[in-house]
Formats: sequence, C-alpha cells, structure tokens
Amino acid sequence: MFDLKKSNVEKTTLEYTVSVPKSEIESRYELTLLEVAKESDVPGFRKGSAPIDIARKNISKEKVYDKLIQKLFSDIYKDILEKDQLKPAL
Repeated sequence: MFDLKKSNVEKTTLEYTVSVPKSEIESRYELTLLEVAKESDVPGFRKGSAPIDIARKNISKEKVYDKLIQKLFSDIYKDILEKDQLKPAL
C-alpha cells in the first residue's frame, strides 16, 4: 500500500518517511469522491442523489483531497502503530 522508512531522531522520537504510490491515491480519490458525493448538495438533486458525473463537476477537488488525506493519514498512523507495536503518548 505504501512504503515506510523509519529513523530515530532522538531517544524517544521516531521519524517516518512515507511514500504513497500514485495508483493508491487515484483509487482512493474515486472512493472518497463517492463518499463526498453522498454528503453533498447538488442543485437540482436531493442530497446525495446526484449522478457521480454531475457531482464530480460540482464538488471541488480540494474538498475530496482534504477528506482523502485525512483518511490516508489515519490509515498510515494505524499501520505504523501496529507494525512497530507502538503506543502513542497521550
């Protein structure tokens, strides 16, 4: 899904570099667009019922990418915690 590179910055600090393939972003973009379309108001249609082609024209890419990035960061964070068996400091 994505490549992780870990480095120790300090004794209690880790730094991760994450590479996400373009194909992963593209597939997630389409799924996220469908989610955003279900929540969006498109003139002439009930909320969430506009055809995806029309919704795509009325929904800004920034809105879709914003949600995509939030979900992607969450997935990456969970993956890092699981792989390295880390417990976040609260």
